[in-house]
Amino acid sequence: MNSRAMTARPATVVVLVALFPCFPCLIGCNRTDSNQKTPTSETKRALVREIADKYGIECDFPNAPFWIAFDQRPITGDPIERRNLNACLSVFVEEFEMYPVSLAAKSGLKRIVFCRDLAIAGEPKGGIAVAQTGTMYLEVPQDSVQERHHRWSIHHEFFHLIDRSESGFDARWCALNSPDFAYGSRLLVGGDSESFTVTGDVEGFVNLYATRSSREDRAELFAALVMRSADVQRVCGKDARMRAKTLLLKEHLAYLCPEMSEDFWSTIGRVKRTTSSVKGD
Repeated sequence: MNSRAMTARPATVVVLVALFPCFPCLIGCNRTDSNQKTPTSETKRALVREIADKYGIECDFPNAPFWIAFDQRPITGDPIERRNLNACLSVFVEEFEMYPVSLAAKSGLKRIVFCRDLAIAGEPKGGIAVAQTGTMYLEVPQDSVQERHHRWSIHHEFFHLIDRSESGFDARWCALNSPDFAYGSRLLVGGDSESFTVTGDVEGFVNLYATRSSREDRAELFAALVMRSADVQRVCGKDARMRAKTLLLKEHLAYLCPEMSEDFWSTIGRVKRTTSSVKGD
């Protein structure tokens, strides 16, 4: 399981009422709510249903607080506010539809859970990937800053599901680091907030968060390539270790999924993102 924080905030106490009580799936959901039945809302829902059908996944929106026991560290979350639903759907469609269906199949992704106040053992998280169940939990953004983090988290957590690397690949990856580097040895003053950007402050890494572990290193680089490809190219121009990692990551992805070729990365570099209103329509 892998996780990350959206933004630094105080830990919250969640009152848990049940284990996924009445956990509706967006696909085929025919709830009659006059406040939600606007053409724009229905269009966005239809797009998400198309994406879900295309990739063979479920997009779930809990309607009550949930508690999931996992590895003695409970995953908890609350329902999202209706006013944020439309923005949530827009961001998800915009970010996820770029991926080949075959890559999603290789990842084992089965379900995406959208919620707020996502946490592990009370520690706030922006995203959690549970490979054992093929589930991604995503914190829905409440403002424009969190929206940018949310977009990054979608790709970061998705890669954690993809990254079931055998020991041989991990060894190749770690060999690209400086001989005197050890994962987890860097002081992360800002905690998980050291993510969501490309700084190149540490040789061979997109940011400080990537220095936590080899898996976080790869997930951060992948998210950066999708979200900030020009910044990654800039760092690669002066950082040979980063350049080598980028080439190895792309090579590995192309091996897992031939559609993840240079054509894919060229297309990603031209993506123009919109800024959704977190308050919905």
